[in-house]
Amino acid sequence: MPFKSDRQKRWMYANKPEMAKEWSAKEGEENFNDAVERVIQQTERTKVDPSNPEVHVPGLGVWTVNTLKESLVNHIEEVGQRGDASKSQHNVIRAKLDTLLKAEEEMSNPTWKGKVTKHRRTNDRSKDI
Repeated sequence: MPFKSDRQKRWMYANKPEMAKEWSAKEGEENFNDAVERVIQQTERTKVDPSNPEVHVPGLGVWTVNTLKESLVNHIEEVGQRGDASKSQHNVIRAKLDTLLKAEEEMSNPTWKGKVTKHRRTNDRSKDI
C-alpha cells in the first residue's frame, strides 16, 4: 500500500521501518507502471501517421512529408514566376528537396512499409470497437 502523504511516510520509517520499506518498494512499482501507462496513453493520443511522418528540414524546422511536398512545389513555382532566384532561395529549395528525397527513400524501405501496415491495422481494429 503506497503512502498517502510525506508525513505518513516519515512516521512509518520512524516507527515501523520494515513495513515502510515494503510500502516504498510497492510505491516504486506503481510509479513505474503509472509512467508506462501515461506514455502509452500519450502515444495513442498523438496518433502519428507513418505514411506522413514528420521530418526536420535544416534551418526551416519540422514538417510533415505531405506539407513539405506542397511547400516545395509552391516555392519552385513562385521562383519560376518571378524569374529571379537568389542564392538563399536556391539553398532553401535544396534543403527541402534533399530532406524530401531522404524521407521518401526511408519510407520505401520494407521496414517502414511494415510500420505503415501495422499502424493501419491497429487503426482499423480500434474503429471496429
